[in-house]
Amino acid sequence: MLMRFVSPDVDARKVISVTLRERPPIRIDKLVFFDADGEPCLAVEAEEATPPTEDDVARFPAQRFWIKSPDAARATVKRSTPKGIVVPVCKLCERTSRRLGAGEVAEVANLLYTDETTERLDLEIQRIASGAVLVRGKEDALCAVRGARIDGLAFDADMLYLSPSRVAWANGRSLQCGKARIAGEGMSGLEIDLSTSETVARTPDGQPARVETSGVSSDLVRGLLDSLASGAAKIPAREETPLPVARAAWTTRLEDGEPVRRLKLGDLDGDDVPEILAVAGNGAFALDADGRVRWSHPLGAACYDLEAGELTAEAGLEVALAGGDTYAHLLDRNGKPLSKHQIRGPAWNQNFGDRPWQAYTVAVRDLDRDDRRRHPELRAARL
Repeated sequence: MLMRFVSPDVDARKVISVTLRERPPIRIDKLVFFDADGEPCLAVEAEEATPPTEDDVARFPAQRFWIKSPDAARATVKRSTPKGIVVPVCKLCERTSRRLGAGEVAEVANLLYTDETTERLDLEIQRIASGAVLVRGKEDALCAVRGARIDGLAFDADMLYLSPSRVAWANGRSLQCGKARIAGEGMSGLEIDLSTSETVARTPDGQPARVETSGVSSDLVRGLLDSLASGAAKIPAREETPLPVARAAWTTRLEDGEPVRRLKLGDLDGDDVPEILAVAGNGAFALDADGRVRWSHPLGAACYDLEAGELTAEAGLEVALAGGDTYAHLLDRNGKPLSKHQIRGPAWNQNFGDRPWQAYTVAVRDLDRDDRRRHPELRAARL
């Protein structure tokens, strides 16, 4: 979904509330616009809006979605575990870990594409330099960012795309490849169709920009890409920093080996050494720094989240829990129950009305900003 809102009062704060229907396919049920004081100034009901036409529906001839990385296998694709009435989606997770010194940066490159139903699309991505990758397929293409060093090629664009059929860049002025040259001033975007020599160059305000080209051809680009693919071009070596090997200082088994859902810290005894707060299975746990269990509190259903904070007039922290038993629980610093509050459905649920819901997250925040450290508010949510 892509939305753009333009207001004549550009300095005022805009808040948009979007309410979705509970069952797929997802449709917008209501749009509510609020002014800077939080008062609704416009509400649009879905029943009053114009129904979508056939031309409004986007159709994609694809069966599979792929994500590939040119680096070591650190990218994963997994299907989410839905809770309640939701549309199942895929989570795309890119994780990288390395030790960075002053001024160093971490670089991540991914190739994302779909498989068409009529013909299998097999693409691969190959890193050829720091800041540059080669996409291999029916037609190879070079993708590079500013600062990439490639023998035989020089450019100053923020982003460069180079293939035998097309040259495109963002925020650049020149490109030099052998005797071929592209140059211009004030260009925010450039695209050249090498099969027709059609050139489109624009300034930041969308006006046509002047560009000069000399000797740029499909054969020239194809030769450069072939040399990069075969390793004939001299690519500056990329320095890799070896990652330290992590070893467990201790291991503690919780709730008969159930997976740990949440880990947080809280100084429960006020000795300036935080305890470890954990959620696993149907219970909440407090552990000392050496892994010994200080206390545990079982729920009648799954325990999803916890957080420590000063929520009562008593000295010291309390611990709030979010439970699958539809309650937000409050414990003292020793794990003893103090109170609980059932999470019930608010007015947004038009189909089921008021009913209890599982609590998946909990947070301790000073919502009214009254600067009272010892009386923050507790917020639980069903997501």
